Amino acid sequence: MARVYFVRMKSRIIVYTILIAAVAAMGYFGYTINARKLMWLSGVGIVFLLFHLFRKRENQ
Repeated sequence: MARVYFVRMKSRIIVYTILIAAVAAMGYFGYTINARKLMWLSGVGIVFLLFHLFRKRENQ
């Protein structure tokens, strides 16, 4: 059972790493074109993804 949990956690970390990299790229693009709203949205997106990655699930 513990092994299944670690495999799920590892796959979640890989997926969230890709998503965070995509949102960070969006923020960098906003920085290069000087779009403050896009940079702000990128920061909020990264915080949102990190929150969901590390939150405690009730069903596990």
